[in-house]
Amino acid sequence: VEVAVKRICRGIVERWLGAPRSLDQKKSVRLIRASAVSETEPEENMRALVEVKAGAIVQDLHLEVDSLMQIVQQMAAEEMGGKPDVFFRQFLADGAQVASRAAIERWIASANEVFGRRPDDIVTNPPPAKLLLALEPRVSRIIQQVGNALQKSIVAWVDEPALRVYGTQRIAKAVQLHLRLLCDRLRDARSKLTGESQALEAVLVASVPDPSSKSKGARRSPAELQTMFFQDCKLRLFELGAQIAASMANALQSHAVAAHDTLVDLTRELHHLAVQFATAELAEEEEEQAAPSDNLAPLRLMVDEQLRQADEPITMQLDQELSASLLAPTGGLRQAISAGGPQREALVAQLHGAARNSVLARLGSIDIAGSALTGSAEEQPIRRCLAGARPLLAPCGGKRRLYCILPAESAQKMTPESLASQIGPAEFQKTPTVVPDASGDVVLLYETGELSLKHAAASLIDSRVDLTEVATRVHTRADVVWTPLLG
Repeated sequence: VEVAVKRICRGIVERWLGAPRSLDQKKSVRLIRASAVSETEPEENMRALVEVKAGAIVQDLHLEVDSLMQIVQQMAAEEMGGKPDVFFRQFLADGAQVASRAAIERWIASANEVFGRRPDDIVTNPPPAKLLLALEPRVSRIIQQVGNALQKSIVAWVDEPALRVYGTQRIAKAVQLHLRLLCDRLRDARSKLTGESQALEAVLVASVPDPSSKSKGARRSPAELQTMFFQDCKLRLFELGAQIAASMANALQSHAVAAHDTLVDLTRELHHLAVQFATAELAEEEEEQAAPSDNLAPLRLMVDEQLRQADEPITMQLDQELSASLLAPTGGLRQAISAGGPQREALVAQLHGAARNSVLARLGSIDIAGSALTGSAEEQPIRRCLAGARPLLAPCGGKRRLYCILPAESAQKMTPESLASQIGPAEFQKTPTVVPDASGDVVLLYETGELSLKHAAASLIDSRVDLTEVATRVHTRADVVWTPLLG
């Protein structure tokens, strides 16, 4: 029973881990088997579920290129008074109606102060942009808020029975991969915007004559130059937005890693919990302690096999019951497992108690009497059981009777005649008595009577002559005729 209880407890811990379990639970004590051994269909289902859950987290927290860019653009617009087009006109200053190269250079210099100057041969490490510095506090708050929500959203999936810790770890890794790819896409977008802005600025500068009255491009009116400059400002704004969004995605990766580290710690705690239910070592210890002449060994093996067949449904049922009654009230799997001290001891005690009650209930439903009468005539467990229950004084003659106490259901199926035919006439001359009982126990009561007192006494001393001689020396009753015990 204890082996079955620990096996059930370990199975529940494996379900909490959520990892694919070994095909042969009797021989393997590994909690997580090699991926090459896992079935194709469960792996595909797990992969699809992980993709769905990771995608839901990404959508809920707006962790996409367009969504992040919109958030950054909205914050930048608020910093610029809510109307970026009006804010851009401040860059024109007194050169609004002057179509000269000096005026355009002043426009671009004013834009560089807000959006940040690009590194060049003259300035290799330009100062940060004013708009970037203005947005930094708000960006930091958003990273902290979204990061905390990201960690909670990932770790919360450990309470999903189809995912548990193993599946949630895969969700964390999927989110990390998404954030890395998101950073790459935002950097590519920024590079593209930088190229477009530089090309537009080159056209803008080339549209006005230099001091020698020569221009490299088509000449344009002041209104056209202003339109081109406003377009460049929009490109610069999007470029800065892509830079900020990329930094946000990069910072959020640390929160996804922190969620994964939390799951690693939870996995370690579950492994430590599983060690307390080491079924392989307990089974080996019982096998070593079992005597070679153990007549109940075949029956134990049959009962153990029937208990093993019920492991999966019992484990599944207890997992559902304990999740509702034990894990949920404490805040979920992570809080229940991570708690130490008395709470951890109470968790182990409740887990062990629930498993034991289920195993005993299953044991009560097993037809032990029917199992005892299976097999060939010579190898039937009931004959081995009778051999083990045979009294020491049975060879001394007399009368013998067998009482067989069975569960009520088994007693209805087994008549005294059928039991006698299974046992054979050599052991008992009288028909055994079958007694129904409300409990699930099977009791074989081997009764002897009318024994030869002389043979019983000799049997008690193993027929030792020296002991009989000693007995004659301590006789004190002179009025009793003492007969020899041996001879």
